[in-house]
Amino acid sequence: MEKYRLYKIALSPIETVEGDWTVSDVIQPTDLSKAQDVLESIFEEAIKRENQNMTIGKVGETGDAPLPNRILRNENYVTLLRLNNPKDVTIWKQTGTDYEKIKEESLPYSLIVIDNRPGIGQLAIQCSSEAWTDPEIIKRYLVENLNRILKDMNSGLVIELRHKWLPSDFFEFVRQKRREDGVTVKKLNFVFTNPEFEAPIETAVNASGHLGKLMKMLSELGGAKAKLSIDAPKKKELIKRKLPVIKQMVSLVASNGYKLNVEFSDNTKYVCNDHLLADVDMPEKYIADFRDGVKHQLFEFELFHWLDEKRNETKEYKDDEEPIKFSGTRKNRKKVS
Repeated sequence: MEKYRLYKIALSPIETVEGDWTVSDVIQPTDLSKAQDVLESIFEEAIKRENQNMTIGKVGETGDAPLPNRILRNENYVTLLRLNNPKDVTIWKQTGTDYEKIKEESLPYSLIVIDNRPGIGQLAIQCSSEAWTDPEIIKRYLVENLNRILKDMNSGLVIELRHKWLPSDFFEFVRQKRREDGVTVKKLNFVFTNPEFEAPIETAVNASGHLGKLMKMLSELGGAKAKLSIDAPKKKELIKRKLPVIKQMVSLVASNGYKLNVEFSDNTKYVCNDHLLADVDMPEKYIADFRDGVKHQLFEFELFHWLDEKRNETKEYKDDEEPIKFSGTRKNRKKVS
């Protein structure tokens, strides 16, 4: 098994600056149905090159060479990218009866799975300690360079990668705080995006429910984002596991990487997006088979089934699932499978 961290891919219109873009170049919010195709064209063009790579690395800032990389496969809007992190290593090589110290370049790497299938938009980065100590470094490289490419294309788009997490982790953390510290939730602060200003957005939320009405109102007002604060009645618990509206909102936030801040009755605050991270296990065979073009059940890749399964886990909370213990601290955050 290998550990991967899940991110939400969000594409939105760039904030235009007079003289920087022309109206015809910029994709307007109503045209965001084309956004994923624009992103896909970047990977399709890269795989046509002889070395099948992309320009990834801080070339413009430091003048260093791009990081060695290669697109191993691109099929049905899913791309497998290998990103190397060159490192100098010292070895001792035998020459006759003596040993000579030689410096060689090592190429440890991390694998990246980009799931750009229509309406999905999910990315998984391998948590490889040999190449990088933290997948957040890879995330930063990808965002910086993909945004550079999107700007060079005059696409009018910007890309953002946001942490996904599991709703079950959130509810378990709240229960743990109540058991160990005797505190309850005093306030929830949600921040979510107008569906017309971002693509793709997970649509698991019932459009006829309260949350659907809030998003519809945001669209009608033309706002890009909205913040919703929910206060608890005096000396009462705000969250209950079966409270439908809270569960819907947590699901929307977890699957789209929106912001959720929690204030407890002891006045402590908790930023979910900094603590709850979907670090999930994937069998190495799924990557190898996709790379080699080996399909299985129903002539499909097992990697696709894994992506769908993990996507569902970040947008659904089942009342009957086993509690997941979560430490609640960034230093000792729980790895989930």
